[in-house]
Amino acid sequence: MNELTGSPRQIAWATDIRNRREQELNAWLDRNVATLRSVAVEKPHLTANMEETAAKITAEVAQLLNDNTDSRYWINTRNLEHYVLLNEFFAPSR
Repeated sequence: MNELTGSPRQIAWATDIRNRREQELNAWLDRNVATLRSVAVEKPHLTANMEETAAKITAEVAQLLNDNTDSRYWINTRNLEHYVLLNEFFAPSR
């Protein structure tokens, strides 16, 4: 991941937050991809679309973690739910 910017205290705090968020997002992603795959087993015609969707979400999570280098971002969003964080980051106005 890219280096964070800010004061040394902000960077230390934000690094902890971002690392924890990365673990949580990866676990969240694993659960949701598993759900998508289970649906695809029941409905094979959805398999290609599911794999594409899973790859897109995985790339978006990686982008979220890498593109936000301002420590204040991680500190200010530390209590947001994952889906809210992703929705805000990928909002059309961005």
